[in-house]
Amino acid sequence: MSTNHPAPGAKMPEGGTAFADEPLTCDRCDDLATRNWEGDREFLQLCEPCHDDLGRWLNR
Repeated sequence: MSTNHPAPGAKMPEGGTAFADEPLTCDRCDDLATRNWEGDREFLQLCEPCHDDLGRWLNR
């Protein structure tokens, strides 16, 4: 399990960038993604609430 914590400055425009063919959605709930998180072997696109949940879970 990764112990990397979400970086507080890892923000992006809602749904990703203008260069994406389709908006980026949260890997957990399918809302528009506003954050990303990179672990040891995983890379997640997350919305704000799911990013906050991940931070709380990792800090347990």
